[in-house]
Amino acid sequence: MYEIIVEQSLYIYLFLLALIIIFGFTSSGNNNFYFLTLTVGILTISSLRYGVGYDFYSYLDAIKYSSDRERFELIPKVIIELSRAAGSEQLFFVVTSFFIYGLIAFSFHRYSSYRLLSLIFFISYPLFFLISLGVVRQYLAVSFIVLGVCILINESNIKKKALGVFLVIFAVFCHLSAVLVLPILFFVRYLKYNYSIFLKVTFIFFSFILSDYLVDLVVDFYPYYGLYLEDNSDSGYKIMVVTVILYLISTLSVNKSTNKNVVAYDNLFFIGVCLYISLIGFGTAPARASIFFVIFSCFSLPQVINFVPRGKTLVRISFIIFSSLLFLSSIYFASINPERDPLLPYVFFFEK
Repeated sequence: MYEIIVEQSLYIYLFLLALIIIFGFTSSGNNNFYFLTLTVGILTISSLRYGVGYDFYSYLDAIKYSSDRERFELIPKVIIELSRAAGSEQLFFVVTSFFIYGLIAFSFHRYSSYRLLSLIFFISYPLFFLISLGVVRQYLAVSFIVLGVCILINESNIKKKALGVFLVIFAVFCHLSAVLVLPILFFVRYLKYNYSIFLKVTFIFFSFILSDYLVDLVVDFYPYYGLYLEDNSDSGYKIMVVTVILYLISTLSVNKSTNKNVVAYDNLFFIGVCLYISLIGFGTAPARASIFFVIFSCFSLPQVINFVPRGKTLVRISFIIFSSLLFLSSIYFASINPERDPLLPYVFFFEK
């Protein structure tokens, strides 16, 4: 019976994959209708889900039993209380989905050169959309940080910059791990420097060597994260390799760009790669720490289209094929997981 449910729920993800392929192949990268359709699609999948995600049931318990929400930050507590007052457990997932995907999609639409490709990569890359279904509070923080940092990078108006700072700080009240991004507020101007590829590769190399020292630093100054620094043999080495390769492609593409804002996104991606590598031997820490920075690959990586000016169509199609394979591989491995996978089976809340 479980296998039948899994097989049926696969169609939800495969339908999303079909949209990615169709829209990606028939658009230059900025089609607003396709962009809106995919945004509504992922928002619907997230809002109507039941039992999907690592922490789904912990939020249900928090809504049912007030004592279970005490470990949560202020904003999730407010949304939990709103759901409890409305008598709807599902309201929590509707509200958080609206903020997470609404803010991220708005950021892509306003600040990405290729908004549709940014959204497609966000859906396809394992650490983004699919993982966001299971780490709600952290992705709530990520969404505010993405918009806040984009404002700080792109806007010159002092009031808008103040809004950017506010959004980044506000993210801490969604998930405490967002404090990792606060130092960026003091170094935004340096993100727009086009550092040499040799220097970046050197830093990536030393990230492996400095791993133990960085872990000690995190434990000393942020003991809250000790629970994420437990040894784990399944530490995401394959994702690390893919991420490093994608970063090298991103930085080679951006290196030719005169757009300083794109350079800033690439440098944020670089910070995320270094964090991921440094924490690779420690359970969920690589994804938890790096996600705030790796997410900006959605802005920088589509610049690969400009890497071969006369072959943009071919590069775009290759980008879509690669993104589709990433998404398909995630769903495939979820479907063959001998234990219950957080992504499957996908069940609508009205089917429970």
